[in-house]
Amino acid sequence: MKMYRLMGILLLLENTPIMTAKSLAEHFEVSVRTIYRDLDILSQAGFSIVTESGHGGGISLMNANRIQLKSMDENELLKLVQKVIVKENDDEISENIALKIRGQLPENEKRTFDKLKESTIIDSTTWNGVESRVDDKLAIVQKNILHMKKMMIDYDSHSSQTVDRIIHPLGLAKKASHWYLVAFCELRHDYRVFNLYRISDIRTIEETYPPHPGFQLERFWHASTSQFQKGGLTVSKPLRKLYEVEVQGAESSLQKLAGFDIVALDQQTVTFDMISESVAFLQLMPLADQVRVISPDSLRSRLVKMSKKIIENQSF
Repeated sequence: MKMYRLMGILLLLENTPIMTAKSLAEHFEVSVRTIYRDLDILSQAGFSIVTESGHGGGISLMNANRIQLKSMDENELLKLVQKVIVKENDDEISENIALKIRGQLPENEKRTFDKLKESTIIDSTTWNGVESRVDDKLAIVQKNILHMKKMMIDYDSHSSQTVDRIIHPLGLAKKASHWYLVAFCELRHDYRVFNLYRISDIRTIEETYPPHPGFQLERFWHASTSQFQKGGLTVSKPLRKLYEVEVQGAESSLQKLAGFDIVALDQQTVTFDMISESVAFLQLMPLADQVRVISPDSLRSRLVKMSKKIIENQSF
């Protein structure tokens, strides 16, 4: 939601000579403090935001930094559609922003805009028809980060189902199309990274958590990812093995399975805990040309059968 709000702030400043933080806060139904945080983010992104105090003062955008929607070329429109315009899960906010942007474009650009928008969709359901509710989770997490509210989550760590884990949500990161929640875990008494897609339930606790003055999201994320990349694959100790799959392949290919717990390593193969045969099949089929399944036999046979079917369908 923050991305939409940032774009909305830019659009309002684009078309209004000067606005107050209070009026922006009322428009987006957030606090004045949040607006000032957003303005700081926009400033760091390179937009020159001017603030003037006193009577008649307010917030404005320098002319050199205006979006200049009316002079956008086809490539710029394409990028805009990719970032904020595509309607996702019947999202009213993005649709309203799309209409506002469209209204400012010349007729030729409107036709280009419409064609790009109509020819792009996002299907949020998985291939087995299950709907992903990650947007709903994002909204809840962002609100709790803003108000420093504790959360109780049910989290599927692949090796076990952790129920009623109390966390302090501190930040969100998106990597390789997946959203991750960075939080302080009261159970482990340490900072942890949770894959948002594996959180099966979120409950807001009406209790605020204390500040974490020494924590910096960017530094923590960089350290976590660097440690993973430098250290390579490491063995975890799951409490309960669900579905072991032994595979062989280049480390660059095996890294694509890094979200699963590793239960065994040797010189040539890695054994992952991949939850179930169905999950393993869905994950490994796109990697069939890069990763070789050693066991179990039933999974390997299923992959071979599907591969033969694909060859038959593509043969003339």
